[in-house]
Amino acid sequence: SPMAVGEKHISLLFEDDSHWTIVLQYNLTEVEEENQKLSTLLTRVKGQYDKLFQDLLSLNVSMHSPVRELEAGFRYEYVSLQQLVADYVTQTSDLVSLLPSTRQRRGLIDVGGQVLKFLFGTVTDSDLEFTNNRINEIENLSDDLFHDTKDQITILGNMQSEISNHSRAINKVISTLKEYHHVMHITMARNYIGELMHANQMRTLLKYLKLSTALAEVKDAINLAVQKMTRLHLAIEDLAAGRMTSNLLPPHQFLKVLTSVESVIPPPEKLFLDVKLENLHNFYKIATIQAYVTKSQLRVLIRLPLKNDNQLFEIFNVIAYPVYDPSLTKWVKWDVADQKLVISKDRQTYSLYSPDIFARECKFGKLTVCPLSDALLSVYKRPNCVVNLLMKEHVTLCSRKLISGLQFPVLIRTPTRWLYATSEETKVILNCFGRDANPNVSAITLKGEGEIPKHDRCDLIADGYRVPARFIGSSTYSSDFGRIVFPEVDGMYSSEERSLLVHDVNETLKVLQGLDDQLGSLCVKEYSLEGTIQLLRTHYRRRVVIKYVTFGGASLVVVLIVVTVLLRWRVRVADLLRAALGGSTQHPQAAQTESPLQTLEETVRTVPRSDADQG
Repeated sequence: SPMAVGEKHISLLFEDDSHWTIVLQYNLTEVEEENQKLSTLLTRVKGQYDKLFQDLLSLNVSMHSPVRELEAGFRYEYVSLQQLVADYVTQTSDLVSLLPSTRQRRGLIDVGGQVLKFLFGTVTDSDLEFTNNRINEIENLSDDLFHDTKDQITILGNMQSEISNHSRAINKVISTLKEYHHVMHITMARNYIGELMHANQMRTLLKYLKLSTALAEVKDAINLAVQKMTRLHLAIEDLAAGRMTSNLLPPHQFLKVLTSVESVIPPPEKLFLDVKLENLHNFYKIATIQAYVTKSQLRVLIRLPLKNDNQLFEIFNVIAYPVYDPSLTKWVKWDVADQKLVISKDRQTYSLYSPDIFARECKFGKLTVCPLSDALLSVYKRPNCVVNLLMKEHVTLCSRKLISGLQFPVLIRTPTRWLYATSEETKVILNCFGRDANPNVSAITLKGEGEIPKHDRCDLIADGYRVPARFIGSSTYSSDFGRIVFPEVDGMYSSEERSLLVHDVNETLKVLQGLDDQLGSLCVKEYSLEGTIQLLRTHYRRRVVIKYVTFGGASLVVVLIVVTVLLRWRVRVADLLRAALGGSTQHPQAAQTESPLQTLEETVRTVPRSDADQG
C-alpha cells in the first residue's frame, strides 16, 4: 500500500476497561474532635499566662530579676507556639468544611485565608453510587487495609490518623509543658524571694533552659505537622485536575499498597506494570483520581488499569506520502490525514485518534493508556480507509490526489525518523559530528522511496535546503517503531484506471496540463485523482462522439456527391438519346437500332411528364 505505517511496539490499554480501585478514606469528624481539644487547650494556656503575669506583679518581683527575663522570653516563645498551633488548627478545620453539613451547595469552597479550588462529586452521581454502596458494605469488616477481589477494590481506612496523631501529640506536649512551666515558675519565684543558695538557683535556671529547649522541639514538631497538612491540601488541590501525586500517597506508602494489590489480583489480569520502584512514577502518571464526600468522610478513589495480554492493542502512525509516477510526470498520494490507528492484536477491532487528541488525552510510559474516544469498530464489518491500507487489501475506501510542482527529494518527518521520495536519483550530503566533535562528511544517493539511513547527529544537506541534526526526527531512531511500509505506484490504481491513463498518454497529459492551468500560478498544485479519472472518461467519450459525428458527416457528403453525379449523368444520357432519335430518318442504319434505343429511353426516363405535355 502506498503509505508509511510505523508500528509502535508499546502496547495500549483503554482505561475504560477493567481496572482496580484503591479507596482512601479520611474520617474528618475525628479531625474535628482533635481540633476542638487543641482550641480548648490554647484558651487555657492564654488564661494561665495572664494569671502568671498577675502573680509576678503581686509578688513585687524586681524588674531586673532573672525570673522576669526568663518569663518574658518563655512567654514570647509560647505565644509564637500558640500562633503555630492556631494556624495548624485553621488548616485542619479547612478539611472539616468539606463535609456536607458545612456546605450549602456543591461548588467552589473558600477556606480560611487559603482558597482551595476544587469540585467534589457526591454519592448521588450514578458513576459513584455503586462504588460508594460497596465501600459502605465492606467498611465495617475491614482493617486499615482490605482487598475485595470480586469488586476489585482496595480500601485504606483511617487515612486521617496521621493528622489526628499529630493533633494528639501536640495536645499532650503542650499540656506537659504547661504544667512543667507552672511548677518551674513557682520554684524560681520561691527561690528568689527566700534568697536560697546560689547553687539551687543555678540548678533551677538550667532546668528552665531545658524547658525552653523542649519548647523549641515542640515548635519543630508542629512545623512538621503543618508541612504534612500543607501536603494534604496540595493533594486535595490536585484532585480537581484528577492527578495522582506523592502528596496524596507518599512513594513508600504507595509502593507498599501496590505490592499488596498485586498479590491479590486474580489471573489472567494483572497491574499494567510490574510493581517496582523504577516503575512507580508511571503508576502516579497513569492513575486516575475521583473524590467525593459523605456525611463524615472524604473518599478518594484511585483507579489503576488492569492488563490482560489478550486485550492489548497496537498503535500505528498513519503517514501518507507522495510517490512519483513517471508515466504521468506527477506525484500521486493517498488523501489520508495523519492519524493514530489503534488495532487489536488479533486484527478484529480498531479505533482511530487524531494526533492532537491522542497527545492530549492519552498517558504515556512503558504502556500507553487512552480513554476510548469512540466505539471499537469491526475490521471486516465496519472497514475504513486506514484499515484497508494496513491490511493490504484492495483499497476502495480511500481517495487519492495528484500533485505537481513538488521539489525533490521530498522529505517526510515521522515521530522518529525521516522518509524520502524522489522523482529521480539524487544525492544528499550528510554532515555528521562524532563524539570526538570531528566532522564526518559523506554523500548518499536517494532513489525512489525509502528511509534516511541511521546516522547520529547529522545535518542533511540537499539542493535548496538543509535539515539540522537538532530537528526532531532528523537523526534519531527509536527501537519502539518497527517496519515501514513503502508504496508501489501501481498499487494506487485499479486495472481499469491504469488502462484509461495509459490508453493515450498524450491525451492524458493534455488533460492534466489543463487542470494545472486552471489552478493558476500556484507552486504546488493538487487535485483529486478520482475527479481526473472522471474527466478523462468524459474526454474520451467526447472524442468518440466527435469521431462518429465526423464519420457520419463525411459519409453524408459522399452520398450527396454521388447523388449529384448520378443526376447529372441521367440528364446527359437523356439528351444524347433525344439527339440520337431525332436523326434516325436521315440515317438508315438507325432503323436497325430503333427498337433497342427506344427501350433504353424508356428505362432511363425518370422524370414524369406534366398533364399539359401529355395532352
